[in-house]
Amino acid sequence: MFLILVCVVGMAAGQQLPHGAELKQLVDAGFSRLDHGPQDGTVTENEWDVLITYDDLNNDSCVSLTEYEHAHLTMPTTMATTMFHHFDHDADGCLKVSDMSAEFHLVDHNGDNHVSLHEWDQYFTHLITKLFGHGAGHGNSGPVGR
Repeated sequence: MFLILVCVVGMAAGQQLPHGAELKQLVDAGFSRLDHGPQDGTVTENEWDVLITYDDLNNDSCVSLTEYEHAHLTMPTTMATTMFHHFDHDADGCLKVSDMSAEFHLVDHNGDNHVSLHEWDQYFTHLITKLFGHGAGHGNSGPVGR
């Protein structure tokens, strides 16, 4: 599914994690992908969850690792696998709306049912660093928020 960080992690294909202004620009691009109905500077849970339908190629309400990798072809396989497992909250090998809902509520730090760009930037910049360290494949110390 989503996800979200396809832009950020896809740019890390050279095994170098973007940082500083480049990382912020890539994280912001992911936010723009979700802020679509309407584009109002916040992402609602409905906007967030709709991305499952885009990545679910066989329409079984489950995005498998294979479907996730297909949706994120610019992402190296090892990174796609790491991201997939992070988003698969119940570890059943299937990204569902419930998994995405759980992630949404982790990102929605203030609990107002809207993810602002600020919340997005903080969470995903930290997540990428947590999952991939200062360079892809380094410092994988586990998922953020769980």
